[in-house]
Amino acid sequence: MQTFRIELNPQKASFDIDYQCFTLGIGSCFIENIGAMLNARQLPFLQNPFGIVYNPLSIAKQLAAIMDREDNSKPSFFKDKDFFQHNGLWASLQHHGKFSGQNKEMVLKNMNDSLETACIFFKKTNRILLTFGTANVFIWKETGKVVANCHKIPPQYFEQKRLKVEEIVENFKPVFEKMVSQNPDCQVIITVSPIRHLRDGLVENNRSKAVLLLAADALSQLFDNVHYFPAYEIMMDDLRDYRFYERDMIHPNSVAIEYIWQFFSETFFNKKTKSIIQEVEKINAMLVHRPLHGVDTEGYQKFREQLNLKILALQKQYSFLNF
Repeated sequence: MQTFRIELNPQKASFDIDYQCFTLGIGSCFIENIGAMLNARQLPFLQNPFGIVYNPLSIAKQLAAIMDREDNSKPSFFKDKDFFQHNGLWASLQHHGKFSGQNKEMVLKNMNDSLETACIFFKKTNRILLTFGTANVFIWKETGKVVANCHKIPPQYFEQKRLKVEEIVENFKPVFEKMVSQNPDCQVIITVSPIRHLRDGLVENNRSKAVLLLAADALSQLFDNVHYFPAYEIMMDDLRDYRFYERDMIHPNSVAIEYIWQFFSETFFNKKTKSIIQEVEKINAMLVHRPLHGVDTEGYQKFREQLNLKILALQKQYSFLNF
């Protein structure tokens, strides 16, 4: 029978992600999507300690900050000089807007607390997931540095440019070299987000994505522990249909995210991990069950008893699970 679709087939990675792995994720919305899937299944995962970030230079800077901050007794990393006030909110050009707020001290505390959490987590981290969103960056004219977020500040305060492949590689080289020397068993997965950045049009978006794809390939050629996961190609070439997008025609919908998750599972999970995930998913489904006739019925009470027994049995077998 004739086929009307080019299907990508998962290739099993040379390493696994399992319940003994601690994975740190930094990057664009794909990190949030995969992170939600991993967290729901109780695989150890920490995502975006600076908030969602789209450009690779800011990702490299954030990863370097986490790696450099090993001594938790040091004074706060972020200080007053790292903040500005705009539209009544205190914000940082290196953080997502979710960290912004009216109380400067609280904003500062939240940012430093998040970094400390990431540093503690990083000591156990042996898997890193990075997602590049765009090669188009904004440069703060006052400092000449690339920012992670513009916070809707007027454009006259910024210069815009498209990164070159060489710039991305050169910014990541010292970070990955240090990682290899400190933790040679740590495996890095790079993806390119399939979400389009349409502010500058489709042509510029495609050129930006091309830079990211070439940079990801160059880094995976340079370092044996850096690998590429084809989230971009799955969305653009395998699914390749607007029925897999949200109504904005930009973001993947739940069907697409689930498909990419299954591809991710086949690539990085071994048989035992898949088995545990299936049991966790069954219990998760039971936990969100809502009785038709209320919680006081005999049938629902029996259902809850059976659920509790299943949870206890699974936790006895796998002590790292916690429902």
